[in-house]
This record gives sequence, structure tokens and C-alpha cells, in this order.
Amino acid sequence: MTDDLVKDAFLATEAASSLAVYGATVTAFHRFGALLSHIIARRLITGGSIMADTLCAHSIVAGMSANIFRV
Repeated sequence: MTDDLVKDAFLATEAASSLAVYGATVTAFHRFGALLSHIIARRLITGGSIMADTLCAHSIVAGMSANIFRV
């Protein structure tokens, strides 16, 4: 059970940091008035791709040994 926590914690940390960077980027572009509708559409496509990639990576990581993630 602790092995799953190591793997899941790694994925959760990666996802949280990606979300924070994405949020900061959107906020910065919005404040500068550079957030146009076509850019929003591209960002949504990018975000969807990142989410799909995370789901695929989760199945790969689930099959790995927890020792790989230990420092």
C-alpha cells in the first residue's frame, strides 16, 4: 500500500505543479490583454492533451516499482 502512495504522490505533485504553472500563465496573459478567443481554444486543446497524457502515464507508472521513485 505504501508503494502506491509513493507513485500516486509523485503523479499528484507533477499534476499540481503543471496546473499552477498553467494558471499563472493564463493570469499573466489575461492581465496583459493578450488572451484572445483563438488562444483560449488552443490552450484548452493543450490542457486536454496534457490530461490525456497524464492518464496514459498513470497506467505506465502503476506498473513500475516504487524503488524507482525513491531518492
